[in-house]
Formats: sequence, C-alpha cells, structure tokens
Amino acid sequence: MAYETIIAEKEGNIGIITLNRPPANAVNWALLEDLEKALDQFEGDKEVRALIITGAGEKGFSAGFDVRRQQGQKRLETRGGRYGLELKDIPSLWSPRSMVMP
Repeated sequence: MAYETIIAEKEGNIGIITLNRPPANAVNWALLEDLEKALDQFEGDKEVRALIITGAGEKGFSAGFDVRRQQGQKRLETRGGRYGLELKDIPSLWSPRSMVMP
C-alpha cells in the first residue's frame, strides 16, 4: 500500500514504518491516518513479529505535532472513540509479540 507521509516496508519478520515529512517529520492528521493504516496492515500480517518506527532524515525522529499547519482542521477520530493518536498509544493499538520504539 502506498502512503503519503510514511514509508511502510517489511524485512523478513520485521515491519518498518518510517515517518517521512521533511524536514522534521512533524506529525499532522494525514500522518496519523497513514500510521494507523500501516499498523493495521502489519497487524494483519502474521509473519511480522516486531515493528520498528523511525524517522527519515538526519534531524531526528519527529519534531512533534505540526500545530501551525493544523489550526482549524478537523479532528481525527481513532479507535475506541478517542480523538487524536499519539505515538505512546501505539502499543495499545497493536499487540505484536515484540516491539521496538526509538
């Protein structure tokens, strides 16, 4: 599946999600939607036993949420009726046998 703001790939039994919003991989609603779709994709793949989430580029993992560009935008409803998705929520959304987070 092609994504707008992330790269999702599989190497053997490892799923790799790379945040790809240069220059600082700032999080926006499109990235959150892509991230949730990629997590669903890997959750459905019984061969994936670990997940790595990383950021593209040399500046760091992510600058955080891109507040300036999202003012006045819709809120994203995610699983369980929660609004917004934070990276700290990923373990509760996806339960692999092992997980690696930066």
